[in-house]
Amino acid sequence: MKKSALHRYLRFWRADVEDDVDEELRFHLEMRERDYVATGLSSNDAHVETARRFGNVESVRDVCYQIGHQRERSTRITDFMLGVRNDVVFAMRQLTRSPSFAIAAVLTLALGIGANSLVLGLVNAVLFRPLPGVTDPARLIAVTGTSISYPSFADFRDGNPALSGLAAYAERSTAVSNGQHTEIAPVVAVTGSYFRVLGVKASRGRVLTDRDDEPGAAPTAVLSESFARRFFPDDADVVGHAINLNGSPVTVVGIAQGDFQGLRIDSPEPLWISAHTWMSLAPSSYAGKSLQRRSWRWLTMVGRLKPGASVEPARTSFRMSATRQTAADPTDSRGLAAAIAASPISTVGQAALSVDHATAVRAAAIVTAVAAIVLLIACSNVCNLLLARAMGRKREIGIRMAIGAGRARVARQLLTETAVLALIAGVVGLALTQLGLRLLSHLDLSDGISIATLGVHIDGRVTAVTVVVALIASLIFGAVPALQTTHTNVTDALKSGTPGTGSTRSNAQRLLLVAQVALSLILLIGAGLFTRSLQRALSTDPGFDGSHVAVASINVGLIRSDSARAGQIYSDLTTRLGSLPGIRAAAVASALPLDDGSDSYGFALDNYSPPAATRLNVEASDVSAQYFSVFSIPVLRGRVFNSRDVAGAPHVAVINQTMAHRYWQNADPIGRRIFF
Repeated sequence: MKKSALHRYLRFWRADVEDDVDEELRFHLEMRERDYVATGLSSNDAHVETARRFGNVESVRDVCYQIGHQRERSTRITDFMLGVRNDVVFAMRQLTRSPSFAIAAVLTLALGIGANSLVLGLVNAVLFRPLPGVTDPARLIAVTGTSISYPSFADFRDGNPALSGLAAYAERSTAVSNGQHTEIAPVVAVTGSYFRVLGVKASRGRVLTDRDDEPGAAPTAVLSESFARRFFPDDADVVGHAINLNGSPVTVVGIAQGDFQGLRIDSPEPLWISAHTWMSLAPSSYAGKSLQRRSWRWLTMVGRLKPGASVEPARTSFRMSATRQTAADPTDSRGLAAAIAASPISTVGQAALSVDHATAVRAAAIVTAVAAIVLLIACSNVCNLLLARAMGRKREIGIRMAIGAGRARVARQLLTETAVLALIAGVVGLALTQLGLRLLSHLDLSDGISIATLGVHIDGRVTAVTVVVALIASLIFGAVPALQTTHTNVTDALKSGTPGTGSTRSNAQRLLLVAQVALSLILLIGAGLFTRSLQRALSTDPGFDGSHVAVASINVGLIRSDSARAGQIYSDLTTRLGSLPGIRAAAVASALPLDDGSDSYGFALDNYSPPAATRLNVEASDVSAQYFSVFSIPVLRGRVFNSRDVAGAPHVAVINQTMAHRYWQNADPIGRRIFF
């Protein structure tokens, strides 16, 4: 059968397996028939005998088709891999011939890739890394909006059918002693369901259970693996031993599995005790408080959804339970329904950041966009270098095309060179990222959170994304030079001194230059706006002067001092400090200005009714008389505390201007009463 022109053209590029098999079988059958005819058989008998001796021609043809196709695929893959290997070897040889170009291009691109890897590592740690040590974190939800009391927790726990479990926890500072030395360490007071809800197991001993969170239960604790290794370096197994918390013995019943560090990344080495254990050893400042007080909102809740359940039914159940609690106790549960909220927590950042998840996503998007622009600028720089280098290779490309190399084959070789360049830059970029992580490991990002506490590292996910980014970058900055070079006029390229396509290449370079300037201008404008915002923030008057102020932390409540003894210790301390040379004034305070250590109190005012379903809250700090003098805080009206404001005297408070305007507007707040 006569083949068409298209068929003959396609045969030039690749073998036609089925056509070759048909031709081979046809030739074999014809030759066998010719041999039978030569022995004296007729043509018809020779054809029949050949068919009988050969067997099922169609079956043989199908087998030959399969073998041929397999061999064709194997040959194509082998040829392709051999071509890639040759292209890579040639690319490495070309780079070693121009070391200055290679170093400049690799470093330029590595800086852009390194910046993106660093940002990707940060985003991965904050938004995508699962909670370490937690079983199936995708089913966990955080209950936010307000802290809750222990009785409220019990109501929420018993009235939410969408949850398989609900737990509550609160972090506190405690004096921990192993008999040899004492230090202040974070302790997490938890309900008995805490470890069960999180799905955290014990590497040694056991975790806390509901039996440990009952009135009268023996004081028990669970330590993190890192805390146990650091605090008890000489003990092979501390399970069953006692430690002292605020001077009270507590038995260690277990060590949490190694990678679990709690739900707060800014408290990396916690230990856990039950809520009832905490009340038995709480500092003296907690005297008079009871777990059964609904007005004492101090716990944060975390829940686990039932298999197949969604967050929305859980939110509805929480609000319904909060409404019932408010109806039963309007004073202490006011505003609970309006404040309560629930959201999934499957990653470290969702559980531990001081900002909500949406804010973290927006911040990550901005930082990622800035890093991407830096990478685009680096790609533009390298693209310009490649275009300039291509002018020196014009004759080489012309010779390759003159002896039969197609434009696609030449473009593949050039793209392979850029891919090798990008992969080398990617490796260097990862090395720069590791160096950057070490240099920035202790950089304070927010509220004690640093690169180290976030656990930012280059894992398989970040490495894979970096490799993909490097390859995409190679296509971006390698496509333009490859297209420009392969469209070179072969005749002009082979003639020495011919300018070739210089004007076209110059236009491409000018376009890249404009893109670089535009992207750099975007970054400069953003940097200028950020610097201006920072300047305005630093120049804003916070209402106090923190310069020349030295701060030390002390808490005599941890030694279980009563209020009279504690007050005397603080009074003696400030008196002695104030008498030292160079000290203008000394004071004690429960929290510093703009610090998040202030206590939140519900309050009421005379002749003021808040909106329905809302609860008035105020951040308050306990301070001594010289506090306002230490921070040079101006007093606009009234007075500050003095020596007459002691135990037994009428209770007084100093408020800021914002509170005065919000609740008394133009009236004089001096002499008005606040009910806590």
